[in-house]
Amino acid sequence: MSGFIIIGINILFKLINASKRKITLISTMLILMFMILANFVPSVIRACIMTSLMLMANMFYRKSDVWTNIALSLLIILIANPYNIKSSGVLLSYGGTIRNNIFYKII
Repeated sequence: MSGFIIIGINILFKLINASKRKITLISTMLILMFMILANFVPSVIRACIMTSLMLMANMFYRKSDVWTNIALSLLIILIANPYNIKSSGVLLSYGGTIRNNIFYKII
C-alpha cells in the first residue's frame, strides 16, 4: 500500500516540478500518517519503515539495500515491542518479504 502512496505522490509532484527533497519529505510524512491510520500493525510498520529508508537513501544519493532495510525495520519493531517476534503478522510479513527477495532473482 505504501508503494501506491509513493507512486501517486511522485506523479502529482513531478507535474508541478517539485524538488526531489520536497517529494521525499512529503512522501515520508504521508507514509507515517498511513502508519498511524493503520493503528501501528507490525506488517504496516515494516512496509512503512522499509519504504522510508528507501526514500531517504534515494534523497541522499545512496544505494538502498533491501536486506539492510529488512534488518533495520525488524530491529526497530523488536526494540519497540520484543514480543512481536512471536506475532504471526511479523512472521508472515517478514517471511513473505524475504521469500520475494530470494525468488525475485530466480524468476
